[in-house]
Amino acid sequence: MAMLSSPAIATTGDIEPEVCVKIRVCQNYDFRGPCYSECQKPSATHKIRNGYRDNAGSFAVDSKGFLCTVGTPNSATCSGKEYPGFKRLPKHCLDNISSYYCTPS
Repeated sequence: MAMLSSPAIATTGDIEPEVCVKIRVCQNYDFRGPCYSECQKPSATHKIRNGYRDNAGSFAVDSKGFLCTVGTPNSATCSGKEYPGFKRLPKHCLDNISSYYCTPS
């Protein structure tokens, strides 16, 4: 029987699953397409994909248990929303979003 020269010790970072928040940005109201979706790490700012920043009608939060705030290029924000998200972005955010930030709710 072969013995390992040093024991392998797992840290919590090795065994904790990666958590992500799934969102969708759609060009029309009511989460209708064309849309793109992504799953990103919570508690960090993420940029909206090119082609959707100036052409967004709705922002879906597809992961329950998270509150997402959408930001505009002029630093205004669309108030935070939980699942299912913004079926219709507020007027000052309509076709004018640049980033989003999600936190556990």
